[in-house]
Amino acid sequence: MAADVDVVLTDKKVTGSVTGNTVDVVVVSYQTADRQWNLYGPKGQLTMALPETPSVINALLTGNFSNPRISISALDLGTIDGYDGLQEYIKKSTTGLFEIYEFYYPYKRMYVPLATGAD
Repeated sequence: MAADVDVVLTDKKVTGSVTGNTVDVVVVSYQTADRQWNLYGPKGQLTMALPETPSVINALLTGNFSNPRISISALDLGTIDGYDGLQEYIKKSTTGLFEIYEFYYPYKRMYVPLATGAD
């Protein structure tokens, strides 16, 4: 898969651009042993940051999320065309993104680690 990934990681914020003719969706992942957040967006210019969780909700969550592994992926989703196509696919799906990741939907992925984090 061909993609141009030109991003900068500052604290927990990824800015820059991801482009390529076959890129449909960009995913920024923040992950520790206890939690994982995946933020999806269209290709092109992007700014994606780990959202601040309100203290009321954070009190309900277990584990530490202070030093996540951070990565960015460019996805080619085959017959799904772009971010808008992914949103339409999810709306019509009975299980959302689960169908893509768990039912062997044919997709290609370019993965770029940005921060190793700690478990």
